[in-house]
Amino acid sequence: MNLNQHLLRGYNEHGQLIYGAGAGTGYEFIRSYFPIARATVRIATAYFTLRGYKLGREFMTDATQLRILVGKSEEASAYEAVVDEILAELGQCTDDLLPTMLELIARIKSGRFFIREVRSMQVPFHCKIYLMDEHTAWHGSCNYTYRSLVISAEQASASHEPAQVAAFVRW
Repeated sequence: MNLNQHLLRGYNEHGQLIYGAGAGTGYEFIRSYFPIARATVRIATAYFTLRGYKLGREFMTDATQLRILVGKSEEASAYEAVVDEILAELGQCTDDLLPTMLELIARIKSGRFFIREVRSMQVPFHCKIYLMDEHTAWHGSCNYTYRSLVISAEQASASHEPAQVAAFVRW
């Protein structure tokens, strides 16, 4: 599939991707924004998979800390859901995910990967938000899964406006 045929893109006057829609939107945002994060990438998402993580890890520095807020308000345990999803992926995926899994374990052990359940928040949660350091925020419909980032028709918008980014960070 040629993603360019199914992707709407918009850029600001500095050539930065600021909105998109269609299949591959999430991946285009990852390619554009993960490399600029030097300290922290924060992701609020309903779903997290190894294949989604694999897509993003090549665009992050080794030093970048990854913080994931995952789950749906009605889930009993997001941790168990993530583990179940990883085990299912390892059992049915044709991709070699062992290097990805080992890298993720190394990130966890070194304190560069944190996962928090959405139920720990005091408000119902549905939106997906990606924050790069304190400088860029993008939000839209993209979960941090391969399917959502590459295959599904999703949409996202980015902001570099300091007040908007700060508001997302605080929230």
